[in-house]
Amino acid sequence: MVDSSAAATFSIHTNLVIGTIAPHAKKQLNLLPLLEQLRNFDICGKFLLTEVGRGLDARNIETTATLSRDGESFDFHTPFPAAAKSMPPTTPMGGVPKVAVVFAQLVIDGEKQGVRAFVVHLTDGSRMCRGVTSRLLPQRPGIKPLDYAITTFNHVTLDRNCLLGELHKSGDQRTSFFQEIHRISVGSLAISLANVPALKAASYLAYSFSRRRMVTDPISKLPIAILSFPTQYGPIISTAAHAAVMEAAGRVTIGVYQTPGVPDILRAALSCIFKATITWSTQRYLNELTDRCGWRGLYAHNRISEIQLSLKGNSIAEGDVLVLCISEWIPKYISPLNNTNLSRAGLGTGTGQIPTPTIRQSSLAASQT
Repeated sequence: MVDSSAAATFSIHTNLVIGTIAPHAKKQLNLLPLLEQLRNFDICGKFLLTEVGRGLDARNIETTATLSRDGESFDFHTPFPAAAKSMPPTTPMGGVPKVAVVFAQLVIDGEKQGVRAFVVHLTDGSRMCRGVTSRLLPQRPGIKPLDYAITTFNHVTLDRNCLLGELHKSGDQRTSFFQEIHRISVGSLAISLANVPALKAASYLAYSFSRRRMVTDPISKLPIAILSFPTQYGPIISTAAHAAVMEAAGRVTIGVYQTPGVPDILRAALSCIFKATITWSTQRYLNELTDRCGWRGLYAHNRISEIQLSLKGNSIAEGDVLVLCISEWIPKYISPLNNTNLSRAGLGTGTGQIPTPTIRQSSLAASQT
């Protein structure tokens, strides 16, 4: 297992920040030097969407970017505490300059034009930029230290070219919003894949402990490893098998992502399905393995409980998985194949289809028909 904090930093930097900025660089040449700095990690990228008062209700965030009368700049502002951004690490800790893709309501002539993405410099590595405040949050248990924070903006002046994309966009604001945050579904899949090596590592750790831990056989009076008991080796084998299955499922999902012409909405739906499946199952398996290791399993030094707490954050990062399943991709946009129960419930509008099982004779495929 890698350092989870370093992995989160790398994922946000490359996928959410570079991935969001890069498509705009073809028309906004001023972004090219920034992209070069980001690629060299001369500056660290952050992604600020969620607000204290707005969780997954991100289309209604309340940070504002008001266009000036001369049209040459924006007044970037957090109007009240509930509009503060949470919880990306934005402090000067580490001594590395930080820049962020920050989402705000674009306001022109007093009218909101929808949520748009802006490039905002946060810190030069020693102190915060003018008008930007970062308040350090308490340390999260189970992960390596990272400076998670609450970030606010006090009438920060941004150049016109800090806006990503055109000032005026055609089409409805909902579609535009999902286009703006399209890298989130990629990130959701990417961080969910971390559960696979976590399951492998945890099963190996539990196996190693169970092989060494001895008890006395009541008949032979000889020491035997607890690994010989079905109650001990059963959860270990199940965890390792689940890791293998989820690794294969992940490769299939990645393959769909890389297929040209696949609708973005289908990519997002499959990412949501994979995340929901592996997130909940991983927690169940890791909880069982922690118990099987006794008191030793409770200590972060032995890694299983630390891995479990670290991955717990993945169910929330890049979109709370439960809420996404209820209110976003699956119910509203995907028309499930051969699922009469969902169809009767009105879950789906026919804008995409979940791929059919590759092995239709399997028990799992039979349960979906």
